[in-house]
Amino acid sequence: MSRWIPRITNPGAGGGAAAGPDRFAPTILVGNTAEGDSAVAYNTDNFVYIPDVGDGLGIEAAIAYVTGTLAGYGSILIRPGLFDFNQPTSPAAPFYLPTGCVLRGSGSENTFLVGLSGSTAPLFYIEQGTQIGHLSIGQQCGGGGAGSGLGVITIQEDGGTAEPVLLHDLRLEITFEATSNCVAAISIETAVSSPPIRIQNITSTSQGARGGVTPSLWTRFLHVAPVANSPVWVESCRANDYDVTLWVNTVEDLTVTGLIGQFETRFLYQNDFGRVVLFACRGFALAQGALALDLQSEKTTNVQVTNSEFTSGINSMTNEALRVRSIANGGHATITGCTFRWDRAGAAIVLGTGATGCDRNTITACRVVNPNVAGVGVEIVNVASVDNMVLGNSLEAVTQVTDGGTTSQIANNV
Repeated sequence: MSRWIPRITNPGAGGGAAAGPDRFAPTILVGNTAEGDSAVAYNTDNFVYIPDVGDGLGIEAAIAYVTGTLAGYGSILIRPGLFDFNQPTSPAAPFYLPTGCVLRGSGSENTFLVGLSGSTAPLFYIEQGTQIGHLSIGQQCGGGGAGSGLGVITIQEDGGTAEPVLLHDLRLEITFEATSNCVAAISIETAVSSPPIRIQNITSTSQGARGGVTPSLWTRFLHVAPVANSPVWVESCRANDYDVTLWVNTVEDLTVTGLIGQFETRFLYQNDFGRVVLFACRGFALAQGALALDLQSEKTTNVQVTNSEFTSGINSMTNEALRVRSIANGGHATITGCTFRWDRAGAAIVLGTGATGCDRNTITACRVVNPNVAGVGVEIVNVASVDNMVLGNSLEAVTQVTDGGTTSQIANNV
């Protein structure tokens, strides 16, 4: 047998698809004529170029081409430049990206989208199997609503595909009014069985008025509404100056790794059942009434926080760093290897409340620093709080642990 590869005498017949319209995946290129790109549109062998004068009409046309001509599956690449949707000729948001659409910029430092100022709707609605990446979005969210939980990017119902959603390498600069409909940078609204959702390498900053509530839970980096059978991953993101970094309601499986959040009110606000895992996260409280981890489920819950750090940087905090209000029906919170730096005349970590107990929570191998003259490391409240464990922690407080619960295990703390 010859060791040489036989010659292909008919190029295109082997080693790949034949030349022609089907040789490459359909791609739409959106240029910016204000930046010197061509003003002449063309369509050659399913390669489509659409010029945009910087008002967003070319982007709208590209999305329409994917939705109609390509039946949803197509890739859009936006060239460098500023695309400002506040111009008289700009199309109206929101834009609906169909299932299978990939929308990419030329880098978050090169491609800039500015949404309509005062808008009460998301800039993008996206379905399953959709990707957005490598661009910057600036949006001023207007008033007129009661705060629906919508996000500037909103992931909606399942589009009937097994392909995941991917948001990556984005910079989001969001300004909120006090009664804005959109209260989040990113919102997950799907309530049916859907494939995985992955959010990676996103930097986002919130500005503007709060919701007029004290404490306010109004503005959120990530808002997770009921999500059934849909794992959500958040990786290597940074969220600056939101009321709540993570607002979670009824998620099946949320895993957060390497998230850094500056928060006014909550780092994690979790108010219903689901599995939530935080690993290697860092939270910085920006207000005296902040609370880093607020777990108040009434249903089966599994919350795990590992190797993370939460710091107030403010004297005499009015709320604790970690609060477990009620986790019952076999659920539990496990906090391992974390650091809480919290100056409070009271406990930095509180399990239970005066009205409800909480069961089977574990605080282990953590460092709690509460330098307040009346500071407490961990407090277990209510005799209905059963089988909680506080083991092997470094509790740097005037009072290490106060136990008002039942059958607690407290040992080896220093």
